[in-house]
Amino acid sequence: MPVKIEIFRSSNCPYCDPTIEFVKSVVKELGNETEVEVVDVSEQPSKVSTYGIYAVPTVAINGSVEFVGRPDKKSLIDAINSKI
Repeated sequence: MPVKIEIFRSSNCPYCDPTIEFVKSVVKELGNETEVEVVDVSEQPSKVSTYGIYAVPTVAINGSVEFVGRPDKKSLIDAINSKI
């Protein structure tokens, strides 16, 4: 089953772009069917509300918020593998 990761960001967040690049690099390393979507919180307020996002970056996996802030590599890999 493919895994979908959503990374919530804002344009004025200094931690968001490095988190996005980090998550994408881990996904590439894993080589599985994981999709990564970047969600700008100012462009999708209804999705932000649905997920209960209160800080960025936030990482959701398969519709569930898993991390607020940049996850460490092992935790991210474990979370992705638990959804496969």
